[in-house]
Formats: sequence, C-alpha cells, structure tokens
Amino acid sequence: MEIYAQHRAEIERDNASIEFSKFYDWFSSLSKGMGYSLKELKNKQKQGKSKEVEIELSKKLNEYVMFVIEVMISYDIKDRKYTIKINGKMITDYMDKWEINPFVKFVKSLYEYITATGLTRYSGQLKDDVDFITNECKMILGMEHK
Repeated sequence: MEIYAQHRAEIERDNASIEFSKFYDWFSSLSKGMGYSLKELKNKQKQGKSKEVEIELSKKLNEYVMFVIEVMISYDIKDRKYTIKINGKMITDYMDKWEINPFVKFVKSLYEYITATGLTRYSGQLKDDVDFITNECKMILGMEHK
C-alpha cells in the first residue's frame, strides 16, 4: 500500500445556521452520491458543548487504485462554529498484492511507469473530488465558494 497523491483542504465557519445533525445527514448523502463508502471512525460529544466526528470515505477505482478521504468535523454548539479538515489520499496497491517479493515489486514499478498518465489523471480526479466536497460544504454553511 502506497500513497501516490494527496490533497488537503480546511474550512472554518462561525455562526453557521445549519444544525450538526442536518449537516451530517447532508454530508453522508453527498458522499454516497459521489460513489464513496462512508465509515465513521470517531464520534465524540462533550455534554452540550461540542461534537467531533472523524469519517473515512473510500472509493475503489480499480484493483490497484483507491481514494480515501479522511474528514474531521468539529462543531462548537455555543458559537455554532464548524471546523472541517479534509485529507484526500490516492492509494495504490491497496490490497498489498505487489509487495510479495522483489520480482513482483519490480513488475509493479514497470506498471506504474507505463500507466503514469493514468495515475496522474486519477490524482487530478482526487483533487477534483476534494475540491467539490470543500465547495459543497462551504455552500451549505453559507460561505463563499468557487
């Protein structure tokens, strides 16, 4: 398993008008609509003060390439402040099939050399997905977006 490309974004919004539960439901729907599987890694609440959720979105593009987008959403209930951190990763050989022995590892490097254009295209697609999620979050939070 190897991280081939990464793209990050961060959003902060004070005094947001959308409640956390509605935002979470909307975000879940957005992710699934983009073809991602959603896995909640952490859900922490501090007695009426704040909520923090860590989510992992994943999408297999083929048997060799997978996108994983880690999303951390913090919400301060009193100030209605959202902080959203998005970290998208393009992972190659996500099933570790190409690390069996030196010969297979060599074939992997040849494969990556030959398919470099395709991997670059996937990298651009990851950036587009992270940017899309970022802009949609800004829109639902009432912020200016691209």
